[in-house]
This record gives sequence, C-alpha cells and structure tokens, in this order.
Amino acid sequence: CQFAREHFADTRAQCHLDLPLELPAWPLTADFRHNLFLAIKEALNNVLKHADASRVDLQVALEGRAIEIRIQDDGRGFAAGHSRPFGNGLENMRQRLNAIGGRLEWTSQPGKGTSIRIVARVEQSPPDGPVS
Repeated sequence: CQFAREHFADTRAQCHLDLPLELPAWPLTADFRHNLFLAIKEALNNVLKHADASRVDLQVALEGRAIEIRIQDDGRGFAAGHSRPFGNGLENMRQRLNAIGGRLEWTSQPGKGTSIRIVARVEQSPPDGPVS
C-alpha cells in the first residue's frame, strides 16, 4: 500500500486504498512476499504507463487463508487478445503468481479501464490474533 501511494503521488491518477481494518500476522516466505509484491508492482506500473487513468483502486480482502488483491483503473483499457502493447507484463504476473500457487485474472475493455484480480493462498497456519 505504501508503494502504491508513493507510486501515484505525483501523477494525475488518484490512488484509493480499501484495506481490512486488521491484518493477521501471517508468516510469509520470502519467495511468496517477493513474487506477490512484484506482480502487484507490475500491475500498478501498467496503470501508470499505459492506462492514462485518473483513478486507480487497490483493494485487499482476506478470506480464510486466501488473500485477494484487486487493482482497477478507469483508464483506456484494451481489447482482449491485444495485450501485447503491455509487453510481457501480464505473462510475467501470471508466472510469478503461479510460482506461489496463486492466480491472475483480468478484464479490460477499450475506454472502460482494466481490472486485475490476484488471488493467493497462504499455506502457513496464521498465528492467533490480528495485527493492526
């Protein structure tokens, strides 16, 4: 979230965060954190570089031991099958998430923005009690 705030700080795109009030103290492997962060970073970079968006929403939700992250923008979007202007970004995100047992879903329409959904399951048992 801090990265997202800083990433959009001096841009025309307003970044809105929607986070749980309390986050559990889940132990995450370095590989899990690294791949999850880089997939999110790629999605946010794509918004900044390609979307020409005025708003980007980043939402984090937890259910059981799964984390779901949605990144949605109101930018230019793109037609299905025409993701090549984004280089290898979507494929890189997919590979990173596959490496940690996660998945990537996306939808986009020209003129209507893009929505990225990242879902990953935290395999370790979370300790008792939330972290704020």
